[in-house]
Amino acid sequence: EQLAERYCFVSPSYAVLDAIIDKAKLYENARRHGFPCPAFHVVQESKDIDAAVAGVPTPCYVKPALGHQWRRVKNTKLERAETAAELRRILENFLALGLIAVPQEIIPGSDSEVFSLSAYIDRHGNCAGYRTKRKLRQLPLDAGNGSAQEICSQPEVADLGLRILAMTGHRGPATVEFRRDERNGRFVLIEINARTILAQEMITRSGLDVPMIAYCDAKDKPMPTSTPTVAVRWIDFQSDFRAFRQLRRRGQITTWQWLESIASCKAPAYFAISDPAPFLV
Repeated sequence: EQLAERYCFVSPSYAVLDAIIDKAKLYENARRHGFPCPAFHVVQESKDIDAAVAGVPTPCYVKPALGHQWRRVKNTKLERAETAAELRRILENFLALGLIAVPQEIIPGSDSEVFSLSAYIDRHGNCAGYRTKRKLRQLPLDAGNGSAQEICSQPEVADLGLRILAMTGHRGPATVEFRRDERNGRFVLIEINARTILAQEMITRSGLDVPMIAYCDAKDKPMPTSTPTVAVRWIDFQSDFRAFRQLRRRGQITTWQWLESIASCKAPAYFAISDPAPFLV
């Protein structure tokens, strides 16, 4: 809060931010307010392990409650447990590292069923603008960062995302991610990123300039005039090429299908004709 005041930007309080980035707190709060979440259990000490193994079906993911603490010891987003015995071992490893673990159900569905709301909530708690988007591919497959994404119209995701942000009391930029469960079609909360995102250029090109909105909000200037949504596709070419190769080995995509999908990507992650150096580096 002191940094926000000193450098003039709008941000949530520490308590609000902590309740968003801590996945244990986020899921518990979301479940308490009736939002769809994966089956999960919070493991803080050894006595929690038996209940977690009994309550979360395997295979499952095991996420750290606080991702930045996990990345100090391992360069991954999560662990995957194929069996109950493996889940128990992973949970014991988390506790040995002094970390809180959140084993959670794997929601079935392809990576193209991952949808998000990207929005800006102003200092008064009003939504200054939003877009919905979906992943086409991600790396690592099944649970990674989007390597190819597109702006889309998904009113249910917009409604859920805005209600979740209102529930948390967030201020500033945020992206709320959901996966559509192929078993029943419902959108299940995956995470909230309380910041701008890697594919922010896609959001800007779609007609929502979040950095400019954030500046105007911080300086108490008039907000930019809203514009109609422009359909845009975005690509991180290096990551997407790797995702394509892995999907091709699985028999889930052909070379021609991949080339067709990237031909319409107008917002590259790193390339711009006016400034090619970042891409070359």
